[in-house]
Amino acid sequence: LGDGKTYLLKVGTEGQPWSYVQRFSTEAAVKRIYELPVEGFEPVGTRLDPAPDAPQTLNPSDISQVSVYILDKQQG
Repeated sequence: LGDGKTYLLKVGTEGQPWSYVQRFSTEAAVKRIYELPVEGFEPVGTRLDPAPDAPQTLNPSDISQVSVYILDKQQG
């Protein structure tokens, strides 16, 4: 069930200094499956700053790490 918080899904590619992120919000007490399109991922550096040197399109076959974060100083 959703908790009304905003999350960030971060995926990394092996050997690269950048990652790709996509934010998504949940609705409290609503059960839902989230589908995040590949086109919605943005390249970022280690502090979630833009990564202009990274390929702008994520290649799903390159993903080697997946992380989920709660955003904006929300407690979880």
